[in-house]
Amino acid sequence: GRDEKLAAWARERGVVPGALYAKSAQLLGDVGGPDAVPALVGKLSYQDPDPGIATYVRVFAAESLGRLRARGAARPLAELAAREKDPDVRDRYCDALGRIGDPAALPALRTAAAAAPDWNLREGPLAAISRLGGEADRKAVADARARECAKGCPAHVEAALGAMSARLDAAKSCGE
Repeated sequence: GRDEKLAAWARERGVVPGALYAKSAQLLGDVGGPDAVPALVGKLSYQDPDPGIATYVRVFAAESLGRLRARGAARPLAELAAREKDPDVRDRYCDALGRIGDPAALPALRTAAAAAPDWNLREGPLAAISRLGGEADRKAVADARARECAKGCPAHVEAALGAMSARLDAAKSCGE
């Protein structure tokens, strides 16, 4: 956001600032290093008059932080994921947390999974928990299975829960 020549070029062509931030965030995830992390973390709270643009900026920043394995981003990203109401966006935040690999995100993910009103909002946090957690997190998956499958379990839900259990089994046999 500091390059005035680029900003002028974008204005002349009708490119909104958020689009530049989103593309920059994507690029930083591909070629950036630790120096890019503070700017990307800052974009997790990006606001825009167009909520869709704001979402793109935050999602691309989150995905880049995941690719950079930016452990310092785990807590703010977990808090963002816990508040997110769009299941697709929440899944992308949770995937980024899984890539980061910091167990500091587990408390917020557990809360998000338990408070989710339906499977679409519960699956992302549970998948991230199964990537980051251990034996203590088996209960979250078991509780989700009981909740989702009380009246029959759809095949896609059963498959997802099975994959989560398999990851937790692997964590147990590897000693976390």
